[in-house]
Amino acid sequence: MFWGGQPEKEAMSGVSRRLVLKAGLVGVCSCLLPWRALAAENFYLTNRAQHLADFKSVCAGAEKWLAAKFPGQTAKAVTEDAMRRFERLLPGMPDIGGQSNRNQPFLIMAGWLTALFQAMRKKALPPATPAGCSTT
Repeated sequence: MFWGGQPEKEAMSGVSRRLVLKAGLVGVCSCLLPWRALAAENFYLTNRAQHLADFKSVCAGAEKWLAAKFPGQTAKAVTEDAMRRFERLLPGMPDIGGQSNRNQPFLIMAGWLTALFQAMRKKALPPATPAGCSTT
């Protein structure tokens, strides 16, 4: 039996007019719901200020490291560009459960590294060599 109709007729005819009308009504009603109210909060945008403050302190350390390696205003330019890039990355980062997921900090750190790497690559700076590894 389909949706309270007669089982023999509807089973024989396939899709009934009533079923089509119900589906259409559900579609129209779903368009009227406030979807933004139903959407889950974005963890990164909700905590945007904290994430930017954390990355600002990371950039301060990166700027000191870069200033020792590269002349002029290169370090400051790279870290300022990295801040802008990280700010643009935040809304697009995948929500993996926020604070309830123990891997959340690692995803944020990956965003930090992505922003710094892209900013360094734009200035044609070589990536850092890990301690103990030779460059040849």
